[in-house]
Amino acid sequence: MVRRFTDASALVADLLDRHEARGGVRLLAHVDYHGFRSIADQDDCLAQLQALERAGGVVLKSERSDGAERILHVRLADADVLYRHLGRSPAARAAAASLAGLRGRADLPDSLAPLLDEVQDRWSRNVGWSLLRPGQSEALSRAVDLAAALARRANAGAAAVDYRTFSRRTVGDSKALELLATAVVDILARLFPDAVPDPDLEAGEVLSSLGVTRLPQPFLASGALTLDGHAFPDMPYVGVPPEIAHRLTPARPVDYVLTIENHTSFVRHAAEINAGKSGLVIYTGGFPARTSLAAMVELAMRAGAPVFHWGDIDPGGLRIFVHLERALRERGLPLMPHLMDAGLLRSHGQPAGRPTRRLPVGKAGDSALGALWDMMAGDPAGLELEQEALDPSAPRPGRTGRIRPAASL
Repeated sequence: MVRRFTDASALVADLLDRHEARGGVRLLAHVDYHGFRSIADQDDCLAQLQALERAGGVVLKSERSDGAERILHVRLADADVLYRHLGRSPAARAAAASLAGLRGRADLPDSLAPLLDEVQDRWSRNVGWSLLRPGQSEALSRAVDLAAALARRANAGAAAVDYRTFSRRTVGDSKALELLATAVVDILARLFPDAVPDPDLEAGEVLSSLGVTRLPQPFLASGALTLDGHAFPDMPYVGVPPEIAHRLTPARPVDYVLTIENHTSFVRHAAEINAGKSGLVIYTGGFPARTSLAAMVELAMRAGAPVFHWGDIDPGGLRIFVHLERALRERGLPLMPHLMDAGLLRSHGQPAGRPTRRLPVGKAGDSALGALWDMMAGDPAGLELEQEALDPSAPRPGRTGRIRPAASL
């Protein structure tokens, strides 16, 4: 792309930006003769460039056109001259200086050093790292502190907390986690990989798995349940704090256990299908926190019935299924999909309305949704299906449930 400028300082800054990003490549810029507002502005720009050539910073290539001499292009010759002209520090020096404070911290693991080397390399080339712009060392420091606090939560199994409370308690800034979530999770995965359940999860899913959500949800379940042996009044579903959900027990045998990803579908299933309490239905709230997930698995063990999951047929929904499946499999329980299959996606799916991270082919392994996973991973149309588009139905062992689109509202 030909770069043309009417301002000498902007032209020089562009040459230095590209010099920092690309190194010793022959870099050229051009004067925009048609863009000047006046002859005086043109003369001033050309005079600055000629002065820089005399100082050895650039080389001007000129040609005669219509009887007048014009600069054909400007080539970078000596970056140090141009840095001095702009009063600008080289990006490599600025990157090293901005990261010196973090490098000097003794409270962080040794594994931070290679990560900082990577950040410094990118910032030295004026390239951002994990959505952090060059020089955002304070933001990077807060992200490191937030990641370390998340790792402590993973080891302690702490109670659910909202983003802002967690962020304020950790770094004194209630909005930091929302702004830095991508960098926080990238750092968490690098420094504390055991705290991340699956490296393919998105940032929000990792945070949810650690019990940090935008608004913590109670543990919601539908069925005949007791808490410490005490029965609940008759109601479509009950809610308890996640940290005491492990004390719930089925009051009688059930035909099935069904976890449901989204709130609307959970409420509808509880009211329309499970009014007789024949099933044990649990709301996952999207990607479940570890405390809630442990309680779900424990309830499924106590119920002793076939376990199903119903969620969105999209990358996030499939990742939730596989995560639940792995947790249940550790206790010897298989998980079966309900209203989640390729035929349903083909007949009722819609093209994704926004860009989403594609699923990696083969990553689901021997999951019960492995074939659907690989189909979606290779689907150029990007079909997806929100579970709210379907009416709820009772799952049956050996079947994925009755496929029926939801009635129009």
